[in-house]
Amino acid sequence: MTTPLHRRIRGEGPLLLIVQGGFGNAEHTEGLVEALIDDYTVVTYDRRGLSRSPSSSGPFTISDHADDAARLLAELTDEPAYVLGCSIGAVVGLDLAARHPDKLRHLLAHEPPALRVLPEARRAEAIRAHEDVEGAFRAHGPGAALPKLFALIGADLTPGQAPRKPDPHQVSDLMSFLANDFPGVRGHHLDLDALRRTASRITVGVGATSAGLTDHECARALAEHLRADPVEFPGGHGGAATHPAAFAATLRSVLVAAATT
Repeated sequence: MTTPLHRRIRGEGPLLLIVQGGFGNAEHTEGLVEALIDDYTVVTYDRRGLSRSPSSSGPFTISDHADDAARLLAELTDEPAYVLGCSIGAVVGLDLAARHPDKLRHLLAHEPPALRVLPEARRAEAIRAHEDVEGAFRAHGPGAALPKLFALIGADLTPGQAPRKPDPHQVSDLMSFLANDFPGVRGHHLDLDALRRTASRITVGVGATSAGLTDHECARALAEHLRADPVEFPGGHGGAATHPAAFAATLRSVLVAAATT
């Protein structure tokens, strides 16, 4: 079922679609958008099931999200577009690259939690950690799952400070994310053969401060599969939100280089 997607469009220049991470909506990376709109037409949106893009259909998959992104791009441009995907958004971007390569000018996939690319033992450990977060959610609700989720991704928190409680709208989005997207990521298998065919249009990003965390390791393993070197970005897993100006500068350098190749 097609879901109408709430979107925001700002700036001027080549089109850049941002697929947000986690349960972030169209406003999740405002600082990053502000740093890019002088050079790019930046499109952000609420993924299916979040905020202003509600979905009444049953469980949805990473490929559903990628199809949504492809439809959104088709509505906005006849040309291939730049795409930035963060965390789950990077997995969506990779599925877009594999199944809708005509929509893609270049993809920056920042720390995709692509668990299936990890070596077997590490993959099993990562899957157990994901199942622990999901189990806490199903047994005790989002409040019990959120600290485990933040620990898993190495969220940038003030030492000793508990995560800020989400507001009611964020709770709804968090519940949709944990019920649909979190298990969807765990079960998704990237088409590595298709991605190798488009590898020249994919850059894998890693956080400067997230080494040793699962999603950082996934990104490095994916880059190895694509026979490419990952690009280090400021901050950790959530660097697009926590280090917007510096993240934008690194992203701009990646996209400028892609435009000249």
